[in-house]
Amino acid sequence: MAGRRETQPWMQQPHATSTSPLTPSFGSMLSAKADEFVPGKASSTPQGALDLQEVRSRFLSGGGIDALSTKEGMKALRLLLRDCKQNYAALDTIVDAAVEANVMSAAYSRNIMKLLLAAVTDHPALLKMLLEYLVRSELVHRAQGVELLHYCFTSMDYRHCKILIQHGIDSLRTRTHHTRRMSDYYIECFRCAQGSELLVFEEVVIERAVDLALGQYSNYAIQHVLKHCEYATKLRIVEQLMPEVLMLCLDEHGGYVVQSCFKQADNAPLDADMLVIVLDTVLGLGIEELTQMVTGDHSHWVVLELLGEKSQILMKERVRILALMISRLSETVLQQPNARRVMARLPATS
Repeated sequence: MAGRRETQPWMQQPHATSTSPLTPSFGSMLSAKADEFVPGKASSTPQGALDLQEVRSRFLSGGGIDALSTKEGMKALRLLLRDCKQNYAALDTIVDAAVEANVMSAAYSRNIMKLLLAAVTDHPALLKMLLEYLVRSELVHRAQGVELLHYCFTSMDYRHCKILIQHGIDSLRTRTHHTRRMSDYYIECFRCAQGSELLVFEEVVIERAVDLALGQYSNYAIQHVLKHCEYATKLRIVEQLMPEVLMLCLDEHGGYVVQSCFKQADNAPLDADMLVIVLDTVLGLGIEELTQMVTGDHSHWVVLELLGEKSQILMKERVRILALMISRLSETVLQQPNARRVMARLPATS
């Protein structure tokens, strides 16, 4: 039995942490499986560049995935893929090895994946294998997830990207906690989704609107959808949120989402249709609930927006009624710091 190979310093490149240990190295697997496919002739590279035999020697011997995380290693992979471009069997071997070796756990994995994806764009079966691997490796959680998702959308036919959108939809539907990376992934999915995928994505957002609005990071995703979706979708989201308007407004993140229901870009007019819905919901609150709205650390900012100049221009009578309701709250309530800030914004009620 061969002795244990000593780890060389050049193999100890730092790489992104992963809970999945590397399987046998990319290099060693390729060395064992790909020799019969890759020609040993010199490549037609500029003078001074590595010939293919040297590239193969460096890439396939010992360094494995970590060896690719260097300028020289990436160059070797680029040359190897270029010389295998028309050799399906060789590409199949390389992709299979990359998947088995868990290449997404390597440093610079996004660059490695971009090279692999570009090399197999014209080979649907190999492309499918790589995309399915990205889903299994939980691309939605990874720092490079959005960049790779965007790369796929801009460099290949949409039909191949559907699996990545479905990955986002599944996460959106089933997760109870959403990280910033996941929220960014959802936003990119929404930007690029088409047809039935877009419809399903929007249905999940509507179904989970309240939970998403309360999330530390998922609130960014639902705010983005509110600002960029079609009118009918926005209306359904707003209608889904309004029964929980008090709870949302009292929450740090939910309050921003409620404002996004009727606010658009900073200097743009308010969405009058959605403003009516939110105002009517707040006007329907009882005295105790309105007291919480006016005195809450987060909710009073929503009230200030509803009483603002833009709201008064669009909904003068409704704003006047809201101001009157607030002014009739008890003196004890109106002397609280947040309520005093609201009182300073009240328009004339006569």
